[in-house]
Amino acid sequence: MEHVGIDLDRLKTFIINLRGDIYPETETDGHNQITKRMIDHLVQAGHLCKGDKVLDVGCGQGYSLETFTQLEAVPVGVTLGQEDLEVCRKKKLKVFAMDQSFLKFADGIFDVLWCRHCLEHSIFPLFTLSEFNRVLRPGGLLYVEVPAPDTSCAHQKNKNHYSVLGKSMWIELIQRSGFSVIDSRGIELKTHAGPDVYYVFIAKKDSASQKQPVHDETDLNPSEKMAVTTGKDIRTQFGLSRKQIGGIDLTRFSRNIINKEHRNFFFDNEFKEHYRLIAYLSTLFNNATIFDIGTNLGYSAIALSYNPSNTIISYDIRECREIGDPETLKNIEFNIGDVLSDKRLENAELIMLDTNHDGSFENEAYRHFHKIGFKGLLFLDDIHLNRPMELFWNTITETKDDITDLGHWSGSGIVDFSS
Repeated sequence: MEHVGIDLDRLKTFIINLRGDIYPETETDGHNQITKRMIDHLVQAGHLCKGDKVLDVGCGQGYSLETFTQLEAVPVGVTLGQEDLEVCRKKKLKVFAMDQSFLKFADGIFDVLWCRHCLEHSIFPLFTLSEFNRVLRPGGLLYVEVPAPDTSCAHQKNKNHYSVLGKSMWIELIQRSGFSVIDSRGIELKTHAGPDVYYVFIAKKDSASQKQPVHDETDLNPSEKMAVTTGKDIRTQFGLSRKQIGGIDLTRFSRNIINKEHRNFFFDNEFKEHYRLIAYLSTLFNNATIFDIGTNLGYSAIALSYNPSNTIISYDIRECREIGDPETLKNIEFNIGDVLSDKRLENAELIMLDTNHDGSFENEAYRHFHKIGFKGLLFLDDIHLNRPMELFWNTITETKDDITDLGHWSGSGIVDFSS
């Protein structure tokens, strides 16, 4: 069979041009009521549990994310709308600018994928659904809600609705993407234009998609086996265990964070184990220089200041002192600029790297650490957040250990450059 070439540049241009049709998804009482009702249904049916990692595709201005958070799930949202992104971030919600058809998350990291009134915006829903399948764990749950065609609201005429399909076609596409539909229904509602209908599909990742390779040390080649073994040694050497880290008292930071909104975020269930781990790492050193690269709102810098004898040198694109009283943060030096030109990196005992997560700066920094002869510990956040970060983690040749079980769900890793 002759293979016909695909012009990916033309496809990319076409997709980018369509983004001019994006509009903000402002909240309405009607949509919020449906959202609350269907999330309650997932909870009652046992499909959504405390601690579940939830991806909200097309998260709008965050109502679903807030609801998932109240239920003690761990939600992450994606949107292409800049206004929606800014609203969500003002609410301190974890949201990324991302195309639903090209998710930058690693395989199988979410328990639930919630997609309400977004899939109809895909020009190739079968491909988009296959992406949903990829990022869901084995047995993960998919919730899709889309507008029905030919109702009083005529959704098929909406300028950026490209896939307003019939119910049977949606079921077919979901099944072809590796899911089994376990529930489908129609939601009828009255609008100013007349009666309208939304289709709801609840599906689970097929058992055929659940086959995962068994990771056994006996299957590893010698170099991989060495990495696993030395990784265990890192935990032993530095006392990295839940028991040790659990002894960290985060409440001492209450006086450092004078803004109530910031304080609530710092102690949120989703993040407190992460900050407890960071604080514990600071106790491994005394009178040391510690770098925090990519502090964002400043929380990681505060956590690293747990041992007051250390000096924390924090770099980001903006000043972060507004989160607390400067007098209580006197061992933290906030900087804006080129961190790799800072000569003090050479003598740092610990570096935390949490930047743009596309692999570019991470690789540049890694090469620089080699160049200057850095011999300390490197702590990496979000090593399983997306494919570029996983690729970056896999290229590291020093002794390292994946300590995600002790930190944040998106991946935590520690690297010993003295090796």
